[in-house]
Amino acid sequence: MINILVDIHLAEAYISYMQNKTANIKSTTKATYDSLLKRHNITIEILDSNLYYYASKPKELENMYQEVIMKITQK
Repeated sequence: MINILVDIHLAEAYISYMQNKTANIKSTTKATYDSLLKRHNITIEILDSNLYYYASKPKELENMYQEVIMKITQK
């Protein structure tokens, strides 16, 4: 889950950057997320389910995000 969260945040940064550079941000967003889901071999439903699960476990989510932040800052 940590690697997926890292990729989601990097994808969101990319999408934000591309917002001013492309006329079709919806297409860019969809392609970015499709690629991310395929890379991690999951569906949007599984991702949503996992995010919902961890939202109910704030301490676990906080611990995961500490690792997410570490991985992002190492890139």
